[in-house]
Amino acid sequence: MPKLKLTSAAVERLKAPDTGQTDYFDAALPAFGLRIGRSKRMYFIIIRIHGKRSRITLGQAKVGNGPGLTLTEARAKAGAVSEQAALGFDPRQQKAAEKTVDRLRQANTVSAVADLYIEKYAKLRKRSWKEDERILNIYVRPAWGDIPITEITKADVAALLDAVENKAKKKTGKGFYMANRVLSCVRKVFNWAIDERALLEQNPVGRNMRRGVEGSRKRTFTDDEIKAIWDAADIIGGFKGNAVKLLMLTGQRVGVVAGMKRSEVHGDLWIINGEEVGRSKNKLDHIVPLSQQALAVLEETPQLHCLDHMFSTGRAGDTKITIGSKMNNQFRKVVGFDDWCFQNLRSVVATKMRKPLRVSPQIIDLVQGRVDSSVLSRHYDANDYLDEKQMALQAWANHLGEIVNGVGRGNVVRLKGEIDA
Repeated sequence: MPKLKLTSAAVERLKAPDTGQTDYFDAALPAFGLRIGRSKRMYFIIIRIHGKRSRITLGQAKVGNGPGLTLTEARAKAGAVSEQAALGFDPRQQKAAEKTVDRLRQANTVSAVADLYIEKYAKLRKRSWKEDERILNIYVRPAWGDIPITEITKADVAALLDAVENKAKKKTGKGFYMANRVLSCVRKVFNWAIDERALLEQNPVGRNMRRGVEGSRKRTFTDDEIKAIWDAADIIGGFKGNAVKLLMLTGQRVGVVAGMKRSEVHGDLWIINGEEVGRSKNKLDHIVPLSQQALAVLEETPQLHCLDHMFSTGRAGDTKITIGSKMNNQFRKVVGFDDWCFQNLRSVVATKMRKPLRVSPQIIDLVQGRVDSSVLSRHYDANDYLDEKQMALQAWANHLGEIVNGVGRGNVVRLKGEIDA
């Protein structure tokens, strides 16, 4: 094995062998050398660990403007390794540990952790897991996907929220709403990573990071606004319009109406199976008596290709419509006011049933499936108070007809199917 005083010029000048590799030991630093092969030049040092000689690779030699260690850097690294070996420390263990840390960093990128969160937590415990997945795919992965989750800082979170808010503001004028949805989702992912995977010790999502002040879902509506939304449903028409009319007539949850199936309708009863995923929040069966007006809406809703979903997208497969922000924005443009969402309509029904219709709070809760499964499931029967529920929904449908067509019932055109309660 050749021995010479290594210089930066020599490192670049020494010729590679035709085959195999050649080791050049440094005359200035014992046991330190340069291994030259046809494709790489690597610095190394020979040390004794527990009485055995071992070769430790220090890294690739820098040639020209290429990557790698300079001769000075390599000698310094060799000296440090020799000192560690003299103290009885095996530098190979540190190298293995560094590889393990690097492997874990790559395995625990934000994108990888997001995948685990969706599969191991959200899909199993959240009815709204698809919304979490959508937020992660649209807003979080493009910004942080390849970054190890341990490297995300509070400043990174603030920058992401700024970007989301600015982008959404151009579309809706209220970017803080979407920024808050992203904030909530990111906080859940990081909390899960801490509690379930111990991937980091502190959540970078700090307190008081919410943007803007969101209005309550229990926003009050004037009769003119209620009429405007119904009229918009007429104008937009089709599955979207009919779905919104059914929301207004039944007061059920947005997701339940969007996923309504023809097989759930039995005469004038809409029977929702509580055990079916995504159909009942409290996992209890729920029966919704359908008013004459609601039945008329369903009769006007065409069935596409023998599909079971009442409100279908019409695309391949039995796919329900999405009553979400895109559809909400379409309706907002027609009605002319922005500070409302489809979830508000459920509160409208409950509010109007209380006053002026004087329906008892208990019946309103039963109409809307608002039953605590942990407390009442042993005593709850989906058929309980069916007549009272039917009377309440028919009275509301008739009152909605008054709102849409005018207060004076003697001189108005009624909603289709309207009868006296």
